[in-house]
Amino acid sequence: MTFKADKFIKAKFEYRTERVQVPALEKFFDADADGKVDAAFVVRGLTFEELSKAENQADNSDTVRKLLEQLGSSNPNAKSAALADALGYGDEVPRQMVIRKHHLVIGCVEPPIDEEMAVKLANTFPVEFKQLTNKILELTGAGQVSPGKP
Repeated sequence: MTFKADKFIKAKFEYRTERVQVPALEKFFDADADGKVDAAFVVRGLTFEELSKAENQADNSDTVRKLLEQLGSSNPNAKSAALADALGYGDEVPRQMVIRKHHLVIGCVEPPIDEEMAVKLANTFPVEFKQLTNKILELTGAGQVSPGKP
């Protein structure tokens, strides 16, 4: 079987997306006109560049931690440690959490998620955090889709 490189190069691709139900977070969503709540996030797959950026963030966490220590020189153990933990770069933050936090920030389409929200979600609803980031990785692994004829 021959790979059709020309066809591949010309093809237009779109991110795969999927709605992920998060019933545990229902009270943080608005109800519709009928009083029903659709507690769901829409996530998408990532590109290799985005995956690499998340890896780089984990690699850079040591640098960020050292910088925060220098900025909090009057009491480095209290100020910088609290700030580092709040940003998800503390000494106790596992590398995998830093990576997945960035996967969620990049891959969450609706609602948009920033780093602070990703850390809060990971710390308060860890199962949902992992569910969302697992779905992002699953969509990433499936590749992008080419709309139109298969």
